[in-house]
Amino acid sequence: MDTLTQAVLGAAGAQAVFGKKLGRHAGLIGAWGGIVPDLDVFLGNRADPLAGYEIHRGFTHSLAFVPVGALLTVLPFWAFPKYRRELGATYFAAFLGYLTHAPLDTFTSYGTQLGIPFTLHRYSLDWVAIVDPLYTLPLLALVIASAIRKSILPALIGLIITTAYLGFGGIQNHRALEAQRLIAESRGHVARESRAMPMIGSLLLWRSLYEHDGRYYADAVRVGFGGDLQWKSGESGQAIREYQAPADWPDHVREAAERDFKRFRFFTQDRTVLSPDGQWIGDARYAMDPGGMTPMWGIRFDPTVAPGETPTRNERSAFRDRGKMVERLWETIQGRGEGFVPVAN
Repeated sequence: MDTLTQAVLGAAGAQAVFGKKLGRHAGLIGAWGGIVPDLDVFLGNRADPLAGYEIHRGFTHSLAFVPVGALLTVLPFWAFPKYRRELGATYFAAFLGYLTHAPLDTFTSYGTQLGIPFTLHRYSLDWVAIVDPLYTLPLLALVIASAIRKSILPALIGLIITTAYLGFGGIQNHRALEAQRLIAESRGHVARESRAMPMIGSLLLWRSLYEHDGRYYADAVRVGFGGDLQWKSGESGQAIREYQAPADWPDHVREAAERDFKRFRFFTQDRTVLSPDGQWIGDARYAMDPGGMTPMWGIRFDPTVAPGETPTRNERSAFRDRGKMVERLWETIQGRGEGFVPVAN
């Protein structure tokens, strides 16, 4: 999830366990521990457009790396005598803060490599969006209350509430997938590679995505707190399983393009799709419109580059009117969006 959320969760965990021994400092150490894994965004080759995709949520998010990551987290604090007097407590506060990071990321749809070096698999549960204020803000308020009152109780309450919220996300995900099953059956489709992913800031509006006969189908699904599931028919796009560069491209371009496609496909968890204009390859998991097939990001290849240069370029969707998109998204979350009908129909 976003950096603020990771810091707040790390602070809550450390404060709840070590608050009595370290006081407010436990939350500070835990918050830094919750941030450190995401410093991987500063690693890698800046000239490589896919470095960020490959490195982020990689080895620094591995559970096997937690002891080392915790040590790196706590070293700056040990420069001060007041922290050196509690070597063990400060280390384990950092350990706990660091440990909260990767599992929380796993609840999102981005994919987190928890098992390095034993497996490179990207784990994702699709239970919560990458940014969700309903998760973050209550926990933030209770962590602040815990620090002000010098009590671990508010932090504990915050952990209980947010854990329950993640559980609710799991229930909503299950209901969204059930809606997807009925939608696919109504079309005569056999759904493969099925995913239901919450849109930013909501467990009510979901992006249903599945593959049938070489195409991805996206639909908007509204999963309320009860009653009928609603959906709005979306768009489809050509799934890209393999990429073979045109034969008239120079050899160095063809080899680099085909290699980089495999790297990008691994990042997307095999959900690569041709953009609607046919000019680039995108990550089908993410779009501003829950039923749209214009990915938020992707890659394209430039066959005119010289040997030694990368032909791969990052691509982003052009959102010309972000205000209207956010307004439509909010209306849909509230159940006021046009075109939604009960899934039962």
